[in-house]
Amino acid sequence: MEEKYIAHVYDGRIQGLKEHLDNVFTLAGDNCPISYLKPIVKVAALLHDDGKIGQEFQDYMRDIINLGYSHKKNGGDHSTAGGKILERMVNSKKDVIREVIGNLVYSHHGLKDCIDMESGETLSDKRNKSEIDVDYIEKCFYEMYEKNDIKKLALESCKGLREEYKNINSFVNKENDLDVWGSRDFYEGMYERLMLSVLIDSDWSDTASFSDDESLSKKISQDELDDIWENCIMNFNEHMDRIEHSSSKKSVLNIQRNRISNLCYEASKEEFNRYRLTVPTGSGKTYSSLRFALNRALNSHKSHIFYVAPYNSILEQNADEIRSAIGNDGYVLEHHCNVIYDDVEDDANYRKLTERWSRPIILTTAVQMLNTLFSDNKSCIRRMYSLCNSVIIFDEVQAVPMKCTDLFNLAVNFLSQCCNTTVVLCSATQPSLAAKDENNILQCNEMAGKISDYVKEFKRVEFVDESESVKGGMDIENLKTFVLNVFKSNGNTLVIVNTKAVARKLYQALDECCDDFELYHLSTNMCPEHRDNTLNKIRRSLKECVPTICVSTQLVEAGVDLSFDCVVRSLTGLDGIVQAAGRCNRHKEKKNLGKVFIVKMKQEVENIGRMKEMLYAQEACEDLLRIFKGTPERLDYALDTQTAIKKYYEIYQSKLKINLGENVMKYPVPDYDTDIVEMLGRNKVGNNQKNRHYVGVREMTELPHLKQAFETAGRKFEVISEDGKNSIIVPYGDSGILIEALSKAKKTSDAKSILRRLQRYTVQVSDVFKESCGNAIYPALERNAYSVFDIKILTISSSYYSEKVGIIDEPQNTFMNF
Repeated sequence: MEEKYIAHVYDGRIQGLKEHLDNVFTLAGDNCPISYLKPIVKVAALLHDDGKIGQEFQDYMRDIINLGYSHKKNGGDHSTAGGKILERMVNSKKDVIREVIGNLVYSHHGLKDCIDMESGETLSDKRNKSEIDVDYIEKCFYEMYEKNDIKKLALESCKGLREEYKNINSFVNKENDLDVWGSRDFYEGMYERLMLSVLIDSDWSDTASFSDDESLSKKISQDELDDIWENCIMNFNEHMDRIEHSSSKKSVLNIQRNRISNLCYEASKEEFNRYRLTVPTGSGKTYSSLRFALNRALNSHKSHIFYVAPYNSILEQNADEIRSAIGNDGYVLEHHCNVIYDDVEDDANYRKLTERWSRPIILTTAVQMLNTLFSDNKSCIRRMYSLCNSVIIFDEVQAVPMKCTDLFNLAVNFLSQCCNTTVVLCSATQPSLAAKDENNILQCNEMAGKISDYVKEFKRVEFVDESESVKGGMDIENLKTFVLNVFKSNGNTLVIVNTKAVARKLYQALDECCDDFELYHLSTNMCPEHRDNTLNKIRRSLKECVPTICVSTQLVEAGVDLSFDCVVRSLTGLDGIVQAAGRCNRHKEKKNLGKVFIVKMKQEVENIGRMKEMLYAQEACEDLLRIFKGTPERLDYALDTQTAIKKYYEIYQSKLKINLGENVMKYPVPDYDTDIVEMLGRNKVGNNQKNRHYVGVREMTELPHLKQAFETAGRKFEVISEDGKNSIIVPYGDSGILIEALSKAKKTSDAKSILRRLQRYTVQVSDVFKESCGNAIYPALERNAYSVFDIKILTISSSYYSEKVGIIDEPQNTFMNF
């Protein structure tokens, strides 16, 4: 699409480029959600592509016209010129605004480190090495734009920057060196990323404007949004009335759910931006938080509502509920990897919507949200500004990975304090209850009061500690016997264990004696399509009162709407045990309390020595169980009280720091002996490298104001580590048909659509497992003359995939008779 903006140089005037710069300038001003940042992004918009005036870029474009797009990769540097023009305009090195705007210009094709983590060289000095004719480019630029007008806008930018600092200083701790709420440098970096988001989106939107469907890219006005929120609230209220009238009688649980919902509604009228919704499992968090969000969106004229879930299983389940409650599917965008459209055009339109989050209500995963805030992926950066002036509901917030804890906390602070965004943290087991020395979430209001307010009415289970019933822990045979006894005494039983290996072995043991009950298995060794089909079968069995035992890993622990008569939970963190209890007697359908049995496995059976976080979670929970056994009053006489949960997290976090280091919750980066919180803040490692690099260089006497290693941190950031993982398409359902269709695809768009559908039939396996399988894992299709892309797709022999448990580590004919 670059040819649309090729700069034809004649009579000192640049035609196509000025049109593009003007358009991006206007879009940046319109898109920027924070008024005092508008002058900054406008200046960056006018400077970002100035290098296209230069001869090198002109030669590059002529090559494309004459030789085709295969030469596009040889394009010249066209971002340095704008930064150099800015430095000449603002000639004081101490003027921070030239760093702030210059970094935006340099980074509009991708994040850059302000200080190189290897060499210590500053970004500005790196760009000074670029051989471009700045004099000529600057002359042409000022023939397009009045120099005084640009200077005036730069002066307004300085005022905007002072407003930014004022906002940060209003909440960052200034009394000592401890970053209780995070560091000023970190928040300055978040502001920089936010402005870059506006610039990238404005640039890309103008470039693609000639081909975009206007209905997809058109910005919704505030009046239109308010009408949408009103319509959604009306539909929501009618939906909730239908649910209430469909019940023959008002149960105690429904009375409490209505109470929670009403408290959330009252909170929506307040002027506050951080809330916790700390209520028991099964208390209607989805509907109550949605009611809050819709009314807050209308009252405060919000741009978006985001519902964020940790797992696709929760998201897909609750997405159906939200759509039904909203009453208009056109308002909702569900963004995760399992959303597939068979029609190529529909699929392309969906991709455009996800690039900008261009719907009022976005349902997405924690991975997508955290990537938007911290990844180096340009598409993720592009949509970050959509988070401003919104309501964001984080469901099951306890599932945020431990290494991302501090980053998440600081992101909540930034969004709520700097972006006029209301954040709701939903969980029965709130990790933020336990304060840390640094990087805490700012004060949160409890939206529905304390969880203790609902203990009596929502008491549906009793916890039974059997962790010491077998000395040294249970083996598979012990656990099998225990589960069968529990099933005979209590009824339908859910068993949740910590590893896929234990789940598979227990299932195998129970499969030998399952004549009197239906037996199911769930784990990530099964592809998503397989897991969903199994969940539907389980729900049907429970609904039809078929005797049922399900063996699962923790993937069903949080948010999944299942209700068993009892649960057996292998020892884990208290958060996992309390969440598991939410799958027991969920709707208080039993006359008596359901039972949640806590058991412990032998170390050699469970084999979690390398899973350090789980290991220390177990130890912390054991400490808590000892407290509960000896002095239960210290935990308010129950394991699921806020007091108990807070105490658990204090013990757990202490163990993590002692055993794994102080930066365990800051996303450690061992390659540089630092962490991402530091890299996106003061960046001491980069600063030290800079001091070594500039020893004896008189011109570099102080650290640049912006120190962040944006690019390196973004590249290292990964919510769920994929190191040593291999995506394998498994022989289940329609996977064979899709592979066949892929082999015949003639268009890249068709092939990409099929690949996305194949994600439903994909399992991640380790390098070790892949090597052990030998030729059983092989290319799914051979590249041929008709291939429209070059990509290696792997599949696995059918003998290594069971219709009951998914991938197995030995061929079925020698493993078990499935």
